[in-house]
Amino acid sequence: PGALVGAVVPLIGFYSAGACSLNGYITIFSIFMFLWQFPHFWLILVRYGEEYKAAGFPTILKYLNRKKLKYLVFTWILGTTCFLFLSGSGLFSAKIRLILIILNLIFIFLFYRALFLKKPAENIGLAFILINFYSILAMLIIITFSVLKCN
Repeated sequence: PGALVGAVVPLIGFYSAGACSLNGYITIFSIFMFLWQFPHFWLILVRYGEEYKAAGFPTILKYLNRKKLKYLVFTWILGTTCFLFLSGSGLFSAKIRLILIILNLIFIFLFYRALFLKKPAENIGLAFILINFYSILAMLIIITFSVLKCN
């Protein structure tokens, strides 16, 4: 439910600013916000799952162990980065697509290293920082390009 609520907020702002209809940029931005929130939360569960369990909250860790959840997070991230690149291919210029390809490849490489190759105590914190940093950069690219394209 939180992912859906998080995806609606940009739409509310978009229409509050006077938009009359949906455009591709706000649609990509909202879907990206929706997709980003799942691995964001799952990484929190990987790190603090036992505390959620001790507090009596049901989690996905009841069905998946931490290792499987890490693979789910990585697979979701691959899908999200592919979505961002493929969905923007008709909207973004060749320069922006090149920037997104480079950003995606660097992010996937660093995220894989953080999630699977670092010491377990260090990896989740670094992976969490990387996913948030990547999402901020991706959102800034979408917003900046949509503003420049509209002016």
